[in-house]
Amino acid sequence: MDAYTNYIINCPDDIKNPIKVAVLDDGFDMISNEYTEPGSIIFKTMDSWNNNRAGGYPSNRRRTSKFLDRHPMVSYNSESGHGTKMVKLIQKLCPKAKLYVARLSNVNRGPTCASAAEAIEWAIRCEVDIISMSWSIQTSPSSVARPPLDELRLKAAIDKAKNANILMFGAAADEGNNGATDPVIYPAAAAGVFCIVAADSYGQLKPTVGAEGSGKNAYAFPSEEVKDGKDHGSSVATALAAGFTALLLHSAEISGWANSEGAELRLLRNHENMARVFNGLLVPGTRYVGVTYSIPDYVSKGDWDNTGKKALRGLMRKILS
Repeated sequence: MDAYTNYIINCPDDIKNPIKVAVLDDGFDMISNEYTEPGSIIFKTMDSWNNNRAGGYPSNRRRTSKFLDRHPMVSYNSESGHGTKMVKLIQKLCPKAKLYVARLSNVNRGPTCASAAEAIEWAIRCEVDIISMSWSIQTSPSSVARPPLDELRLKAAIDKAKNANILMFGAAADEGNNGATDPVIYPAAAAGVFCIVAADSYGQLKPTVGAEGSGKNAYAFPSEEVKDGKDHGSSVATALAAGFTALLLHSAEISGWANSEGAELRLLRNHENMARVFNGLLVPGTRYVGVTYSIPDYVSKGDWDNTGKKALRGLMRKILS
């Protein structure tokens, strides 16, 4: 996969509208990390200054406007490093993507429904193609007649994103349902969201995954072989799923597989159609998407002007048609 990604980076293209990926997490460390192209990452914070630490600064430091003027990047920094790692995983798979990074409130204990809903609404306004959400929220059981308003807002935002044909990816709960008898895990359990489950190198799912990870809308992506410190499991798999999908969309566009009007690409930006693509890549008898073997080595070895583009177009036709 690394050879293919490097090949795509060097392929000539005249794409004016790159694939847009929103990463909703705990922010991104802009100070210690570099990204290749200026302007390739757009930031937004949904964090509460009075209740949350930011960028490693003491929690008792007031977030005054004067303080923010002196430290403009503090509001976007990842406190735990989790969001930074998710962004880097997506960048590694699809370096040409334009990223929209939203910092949510209280990500370490699980993001709040209100900040998650606000971030999804922001991503919709930015007209992104993909939303990556490497976290889970245990919402009220379905038996509750009147769930909190913040939960309703989150569910409404997800529905709106689905209707806008934004491909959404949410992490399954790796630790199961924590004893809840009637749990609803969001966003992974929501209609229109790909529920992403961590798998080992053999395509086997984690045994503790919640009920949402066993349905037909659940797809397993690799995570154990990703050398990314303590962060692994479904959160890593979710970022890889989003990055892989962005890479497919970018490859389809530069290969010439789609017609000049881009009708095929618009169809791919649809949950049901992308689900059919994933289903075609499943390892037989499993829910494991064969990322590592779906792109053969020969595609990245041809000269672009002669055999490379033709090989890529044939591959996209095989995978996406």
